Amino acid sequence: MHTFPSGNNMEDAHIVRGFSRLSRIEKLKWLEKQGLISEKNLRTIHSHLHPDREFQEIYSDISENTVSNFFLPFGLAPNFLINGDLHTIPMVTEESSVVAAASHAARFWAMHGGFHAEVKNTLKTGQVHFRWPGHEDALYSLFRQIRGRLLGSVSTITRRMEDRGGGIESLEIRKTGNGLPGLFQLFVTFRTADAMGANFINSALEAMAGEFRAVAEERFPGKPAEIIMSILSNYTPDCLVNCRV
Repeated sequence: MHTFPSGNNMEDAHIVRGFSRLSRIEKLKWLEKQGLISEKNLRTIHSHLHPDREFQEIYSDISENTVSNFFLPFGLAPNFLINGDLHTIPMVTEESSVVAAASHAARFWAMHGGFHAEVKNTLKTGQVHFRWPGHEDALYSLFRQIRGRLLGSVSTITRRMEDRGGGIESLEIRKTGNGLPGLFQLFVTFRTADAMGANFINSALEAMAGEFRAVAEERFPGKPAEIIMSILSNYTPDCLVNCRV
């Protein structure tokens, strides 16, 4: 693993703020300005970008602070009989035993009926946790008035998912806190179609949280809602795939 040392102590280090908001080129210029990368390595980083801009945008969106792509061995595992069709599965890993074991198992089960899988549902949930300083009835009344506005605030984020058959399924207010006063959440249910959807869900929640805070400030000046966190849930009992062999 290679790291870019910023110095031997805090006096030599360069703390950077707002790094994620920089463009790819700006991130690399910052790295070069700190003397943390050579011109040769910069050329290597640039050479690993995908020549198709649309593909590169997809790669860049997979992670955070992306500046290039990193290559791993591309292997093949044949003989996967899935729902009656034979597939050859691409596997990107440096573990040769993983590809060998998958290939061996696929051939064995193909001779015994193969794999069968059915997607039952793709519902996932996320929450915007917040502290409400006013009366509970006022919160529910506000929510009924602005529910459409909250959904509209994420329309640019949900549009592509809606084109794939997904999007936001429901939005409601829930009381939380295990007895602690003033703690609530915007509870949002998402249908993520054929995507895992983590970035999609978190982006929608962050945007919705900002809109909710702004509207609450408009309606109740001086008593803003305190956003605690916006996060997807790993508890997804309605996201189901049935598999058998």
